[in-house]
Amino acid sequence: ATWWESTGPRALFDMIDVIIATVGKNVSELEIKKDRTQKVLTVMRTINEELDGVRAQQDLLRPRIQEKREMVEASLLEFNQANEAWDYSKMLLDGSEKQVEARKEERDAINYSIRHEQGLATTTLNEAHLALKALYQADFETAPATI
Repeated sequence: ATWWESTGPRALFDMIDVIIATVGKNVSELEIKKDRTQKVLTVMRTINEELDGVRAQQDLLRPRIQEKREMVEASLLEFNQANEAWDYSKMLLDGSEKQVEARKEERDAINYSIRHEQGLATTTLNEAHLALKALYQADFETAPATI
């Protein structure tokens, strides 16, 4: 008996069994991978659906967001204008305070001058009064007693 006759068919069947086992194992692995792929695809579809929902919400919110942005920009513009007006008012107030202070200094100088002039006038008046009094006394003493 030749090798083929004695071992050939058995070896062939063994190889076929190995091939079938390998193919079966590969098929099982492929089925597992197919199941995993199906699960991943299902998850991806779910994620895509959720993303589509989020995008739809974003599309709905965009006009409101733009409206809020415009309101904030308008408020910021108003705030900046109010701030500029405040700065201008403060500048005017500072200028007015300086003018008031200058007027007070002028008034104080005038009041001092008036008091000084009043003092001089009072002194002159007192001196004139004393001089008149002295003249009157001198006249009285020198006047004839015949009256």
